[in-house]
Amino acid sequence: MKFDPSLKKSILAIALVGALYHGRLHASGSFAPPRWLEEGGIASERSPEFYWKEEVTRIAQDFHPPEKRSTLSLEEADQADFNEALQSGAIQPDNKEKALSQHRTARLALLSPVAESLPEEFNSEFALYHKGAHAFQKGSEHYEAARTAWETLLNLPVQERHYRSVWASYMLGKLALKTNSEEAAQWFQKTRSLAAQGFVDSLGLAADSYGWEGRAELDLKHYEKAAELYLNQLALGDLTAIDSLKLVVPNLPDDASTLDEASKKELQSPLLLQLATLQILSQTSGWYSSDLAACNRILNCLKTLESLNLAAVKDAEYIGWIAYNAGKFEESARWLKLANPDSPVSLWLKAKLARRAGNTAEAARLLSNVFDTMRTAGMTDRRYDLARDESSYAMAQYAAGDLAGIRLERAEFVSAMDVFLRGNLWRDAAFLADWVLTVDELKTYVDKNGFVPVPPAPDNEQQNSLPWLLARRLVRENRYQEAREYFSEKEKAMLDRYVETLKNAADSKKPKLDRARHYFTAAWIVRYFGMELMGTEMEPDGFYSGGDFDPGTLGIERQGKPVLTRRWDQANVVEEFKPQKLYIRATPEEKRRLAKHQPEPNKRFHYRYVATGLA
Repeated sequence: MKFDPSLKKSILAIALVGALYHGRLHASGSFAPPRWLEEGGIASERSPEFYWKEEVTRIAQDFHPPEKRSTLSLEEADQADFNEALQSGAIQPDNKEKALSQHRTARLALLSPVAESLPEEFNSEFALYHKGAHAFQKGSEHYEAARTAWETLLNLPVQERHYRSVWASYMLGKLALKTNSEEAAQWFQKTRSLAAQGFVDSLGLAADSYGWEGRAELDLKHYEKAAELYLNQLALGDLTAIDSLKLVVPNLPDDASTLDEASKKELQSPLLLQLATLQILSQTSGWYSSDLAACNRILNCLKTLESLNLAAVKDAEYIGWIAYNAGKFEESARWLKLANPDSPVSLWLKAKLARRAGNTAEAARLLSNVFDTMRTAGMTDRRYDLARDESSYAMAQYAAGDLAGIRLERAEFVSAMDVFLRGNLWRDAAFLADWVLTVDELKTYVDKNGFVPVPPAPDNEQQNSLPWLLARRLVRENRYQEAREYFSEKEKAMLDRYVETLKNAADSKKPKLDRARHYFTAAWIVRYFGMELMGTEMEPDGFYSGGDFDPGTLGIERQGKPVLTRRWDQANVVEEFKPQKLYIRATPEEKRRLAKHQPEPNKRFHYRYVATGLA
């Protein structure tokens, strides 16, 4: 293994997080249902899910280090520097070709496994650097020789060390880390200083030095300084800093009374308190907010935070969310008063509290602002944790769900569907389009928004699916000519054949046998093409999955009718019929529409029953 500047910062061992952090650590993936309205719309009672990666990246935007990272490999940078030094006359060997060959040979000798000795080189800063790198690779018994070589390099006249001063300083910092020397931070600072003075930094080691200096400060338990360095590292685009930042979070015990003086001092740092808040929130927000153990931990953390005489609080709105998740709504509002009143996170929390207080108009106004902000920022893609096969909503989807839920409670059905649609919550939008909106409301919406009437594949949840959904609903209401406009050519041809057979079957002037044949032909069309012609997107047919999965019983649940539920009781499955508690209230008008618009019969693959009737 090479110990050279080409070895970019390694991620600090995740195992250390457990040593520095009490409480349960788990991923921020979740068990979010595929539809916002499922489980009674309980998602609207919870906080959005905050992600550590996104939040620390947001904080890093306040840091503006001048350094730049490099995309060159060690070999590329080394060769380019040596060639430039030869051409510029910075080094002047008697035989340039020989010097170039010696340089390449020495560089090869530094590759693993470590050579016993280096080949002869032209005497220069490059040779001194190689001498130090070779000794460093040979292990701790040779560290002093490495130090001597690199310090000798840095003591050369300025004009003789233009290309390797930054490299030597950087490696002296790494050497200090190896030997537990408190000089490590100084060497990394000098690395950046030398680069700023104009010494060559072809590998971007000045940018790299932030992470390693952060490691040095972490070893000295200078957590605030380490946090600042890691945030600079992250601001430069080095994502390894995301995990490193977890190591500087103050130690928060489960019992607030056991908080030691060192941790109290750390929490009095606005930056460390900010990071501690985000760490707690990223572990307990969203679908984890129902975890009672986690909620108790939040309560203890709040007591800890409130017991301190804080000079300043950054992101007080995030502490407000912690209180909200713990059910401490008055405390949540109190923290909100200390927050930036115009941040999307503050407005969102205000909206949640307004909804709880019954002020849905104000909640809708605030959430509309939040949703537009999140959507403009592109935060709409659903999250997946592939390792755990779990998924969760993106921030804009949480905002869309909250806003659409309020619109639904206010009987603003078209607006609710629109928000679901724009928030990339297609399945919820499709449910409202099939079951709640009138067919004329849906037709007006599709015509106004100019959706292209070319359907995508059934499993492609996009807005362009809406015209096809409308077409199928128009067929269910026997408005065939209007439906034809929204079908693709393939479905138009099948619809035309279906309509023609129905017309012939109903013609009393035709012989009964001919009419029977036409009825049977119509039945055959509906049986084998009914999903494409008249199937519902969600329940009961499940067009969205091609009928492969049971789409659920949301239409029945929101009418307040009992539905079949299953639960585990001592390793046995207990089935029972009972109503689903609704956290997003269904208005009388919504219930009336649900009953009126449900397919007949309201059974899975309902079109097959239609086919049976025709047959």
